[in-house]
Amino acid sequence: MRRNLSLCLFLLLLVRATLVLCLADVFYYGEEFAKAVSGKAVLDGIPLDYFVRNYGMHEGGGFVVAHLRALFFIPFGETLLASKLAALTSSVLLLLVMWRFVREHIGERAAFVAGLLVAIAPDSALRFSLLCLGTHFEALIWVTLILDGALRVARDREAATRSALQLGLAAGFGLYSSLQTVPASAAALLWVLWARRSTLARRELLMGMGGFALGALPLWLALGQLGLAALRPVQLDSAGGNLADGPRGLLQAWLDFSVFDWVSVGLALLGLLCGLRRWPALRLAALYGALFLASYLLSGLASEYLYWMYFLRLSALWWLGVLGIAALHQLAGERGNAPRLLNLAALALVFGGNLLDFSRLAQDGRTGALGSNWDVLTHTKTVEYDIYFDKLFARMPGGDAHKLLVARAFDEDERLTLPAAATALAAQGRPLEELLAKLQANLGPDQAAALRGLGLAVVPAFGHDLVGGFARIQALNPSLHQPLAEAAGRVALGLKFDETKLRRAIAFEAPEELRDAFLRGLGMRLYRLHRWRDDRASAFLATLNPEDREPLEAGWREARALYRIP
Repeated sequence: MRRNLSLCLFLLLLVRATLVLCLADVFYYGEEFAKAVSGKAVLDGIPLDYFVRNYGMHEGGGFVVAHLRALFFIPFGETLLASKLAALTSSVLLLLVMWRFVREHIGERAAFVAGLLVAIAPDSALRFSLLCLGTHFEALIWVTLILDGALRVARDREAATRSALQLGLAAGFGLYSSLQTVPASAAALLWVLWARRSTLARRELLMGMGGFALGALPLWLALGQLGLAALRPVQLDSAGGNLADGPRGLLQAWLDFSVFDWVSVGLALLGLLCGLRRWPALRLAALYGALFLASYLLSGLASEYLYWMYFLRLSALWWLGVLGIAALHQLAGERGNAPRLLNLAALALVFGGNLLDFSRLAQDGRTGALGSNWDVLTHTKTVEYDIYFDKLFARMPGGDAHKLLVARAFDEDERLTLPAAATALAAQGRPLEELLAKLQANLGPDQAAALRGLGLAVVPAFGHDLVGGFARIQALNPSLHQPLAEAAGRVALGLKFDETKLRRAIAFEAPEELRDAFLRGLGMRLYRLHRWRDDRASAFLATLNPEDREPLEAGWREARALYRIP
């Protein structure tokens, strides 16, 4: 048993470490590095109430992983390596709790297959496991513990008091971490009340309630500082989904499945159906799955299928799939040679598909330059102050002076923090003249760096009206022209970017005296486009004419230096 578990852990670390060392596409999703700033805010002792430092008020799990990152920041700095070590830690925890759950409630064979499926996961699960956002994928840790506690309370009356404590703690802390645990807690409560409807002891109820109160302690403290915003998703304010979006999105996803995907889904459904009579764990899991799907479809947050990130909110379905495939393997192993061989052949297809996903992800990275990749991992910052300040400034008390004070309280180069703070203020749609007056009043001679972040006020149409933006710049004091032209370059043609849009922005005919500053701003965009890949940035620069390349490369080099840890 220990040998099998050790093998699964080894494979998990090998697969993830390979993707990390290759600089595969498992590094960047804006919120990942905004939540890293939450961890830095804790380490730097930013002058804010403790829970206000969280990136997303209702996403306690994000604050949990921010603390986990902060622990790795202490020895490794705010590097890519530190962020990925935090992600590896949460992935290992998920494997361990799933292994324990499946071995205890289904069987040894099933636990081995479940461990392998977590270690060698499909594309989306691989990426989620290395983003470490804390709210959906990592919520499966608490889901597993909640369902395990419910099964133990219902089954083992001698140890029910201790199991009720586990259930309460997991449900309480899970509620703080992610609302995705609510369906699991509801299923667990219904399960226990039905299974122990006439024999549930008062001490077990008290222990469960006490565990819940203790586990939810961070939530009570967050509610005290943030109010109901600590529970209510901000996405609900702009939720545009309807009952048709979720099923339509799922259907589109299924139609896009490969043969490997269909085999995985088929095995999972077959395992869940065949194992319902045999194992209470599968019946409880089915109840949880039904409640999860109902809450997802009714939430207004269900969306149509777009790309791999769509599956983040559906991580629970992957969890159920792992459970179903593992249960089918356990059943097949008990039914003779023919079912066993057929199941092994199907499993080979499942793992073959997962290995293909892993191979594609790795090859998308830079597999032939591991030394250079290691340098990137150990010397590149993983902080996104503009995304963090955008959320923070919208909710924190105090005026602009206090917000700028908070931005300057970070132990960080102000050429990173002040433009980010200015960007967050400009994103509120305030007039450029008002923002210029605020920066002058609060920063004085130090405002030069902040001016570079006013792009959204210079070009309010999300960077698309560059002609109007430069007319606005030229109407101001000449001392402001250069930094504001650079600010326009930093937002030119929108916030979502690729090389095609970058070339279009370079082709824009900015006023001659401001063109170099505009191109320096575009150099920052080039850095953020190819943040980990100097080779791709250099290849792009080599295609430009010298007049454009020199100022753009200067901006790129400055950005690269700002995000580099000596």
